[in-house]
Amino acid sequence: MMALIEFTNDELVHVQIIDDQHREIALLINDVHKNVLDNSKNLAKDSLLKLTELLEIHFETEERLMKENRYPGYITHKLEHDRFYNKTVKTLDQYNNNEISLGLDQLDSFRRWFYNHIEINDRKCANHLISLGIS
Repeated sequence: MMALIEFTNDELVHVQIIDDQHREIALLINDVHKNVLDNSKNLAKDSLLKLTELLEIHFETEERLMKENRYPGYITHKLEHDRFYNKTVKTLDQYNNNEISLGLDQLDSFRRWFYNHIEINDRKCANHLISLGIS
């Protein structure tokens, strides 16, 4: 089975802590995907819970770096974090309460968000940090 997200050098933003966390996020999204395809609902729930926990840590890391380094796009970037985090928590809650089943639509939306967020927002933020000597 092919991974939903292939984390390659193209996804690197060249700020170590952010790249490391992105790699972990990709692995967890792939775990959710695998568990959903295998119909392993409890494992999918566990992976989704770990994903929400890691997203919280990752977003806090990025937001701290943006604030400490006066990143001009902070508010827009934080709003996108909040939207995606809240959507992921809502998905987890609905899945845990058997209100929804996880399908390829939700998984594909995670994949699209992952690539778009790195390409559009995180790359700009990382370039700002790199310009200040942070890597």
